[in-house]
Amino acid sequence: MSMEYKTDEKILKEIIYENVKPTNEDAKLTLTIYYKTRKTSQLLLCNQPSDSKTPLQEDHGIYLHLCNSKECGLCSYIGMTRTTLARRLACHLTSRIIKEHYKGRNHDNSMQRSRRKRHHIRQRT
Repeated sequence: MSMEYKTDEKILKEIIYENVKPTNEDAKLTLTIYYKTRKTSQLLLCNQPSDSKTPLQEDHGIYLHLCNSKECGLCSYIGMTRTTLARRLACHLTSRIIKEHYKGRNHDNSMQRSRRKRHHIRQRT
């Protein structure tokens, strides 16, 4: 297992701790992550090996995010990532400049729910 799982765990913890609150004020939220072990044969053999990656699976790249809402005019953000684009966009959803941009302006209601936010950011990147 590579060391990327630590980054994934950190992102998951940030998202959960920022957005999930227990109903009982005395309760404390604890996150436990379990991993399913793999056999050596599963790591070495693949039924359909594929070298093609989707744009969200690409890593070590430069990306452009556009916001062309009426309130902003044509606003853009150029970024560089060493991780996959999907992971980088997930970081932007939690506490980065793109989130602050959408939070600080009156964008349409499609940005209110997290699934729609993720789709919206991926669609414009």
